[in-house]
Amino acid sequence: PGHEGVRMVESELGLVPVGWEAVRMEDVCARITDGSHYSPKSIVVGKPMASVKDMHDWGINVETCRQIAEDEYEKLVRNDCKPKLNDVLIAKDGSYLKHTFVFDQEIDLVILSSIAILRPNGRMLPNQLAMYLRLPEVASRMKGYVSGVAIPRIVLRDFRQLLVLLPPAEVQHAWAAYCDPMLHLCRNLVRKNENLRTTRD
Repeated sequence: PGHEGVRMVESELGLVPVGWEAVRMEDVCARITDGSHYSPKSIVVGKPMASVKDMHDWGINVETCRQIAEDEYEKLVRNDCKPKLNDVLIAKDGSYLKHTFVFDQEIDLVILSSIAILRPNGRMLPNQLAMYLRLPEVASRMKGYVSGVAIPRIVLRDFRQLLVLLPPAEVQHAWAAYCDPMLHLCRNLVRKNENLRTTRD
């Protein structure tokens, strides 16, 4: 509300509202990494390991993850391949940015390198960063940070330089007051539907 009267100023991303900044991805993240580049052997009963195929728009379907041995799991946890609460996870390989969401539950799982982890440093709220990366214009700019023909993948070294539009803290918190409850509801409804499908089956 009131955006019509806000003065616009030039930035590296074109005209932006006064007080907003164009910053690098690495400026809003404490850590930018991906999952394991080593794929342990699958077992029947163990700990879940997720890849892009297990992602959907609101999270990871743990039921479809393959299982790995406990000792392999613990090794990957030590190597920071386990997402933390409020990390932003993105599909890095194949249909890059197809799925982008906030990891909002403490779940025992590790991830493969086809998924990237963005760990916000407090300058940009997690939900805001995830929703920003879903914007079509951001996805089109991402083409400059992708390599590979058969299987396109985000190059994290270059991705750290991606320009992000950073609103002032008060604008972010006003947005969060409206949007966070809706996003929380979406995630809960998706989880309830997953439980219903499991119960039916």
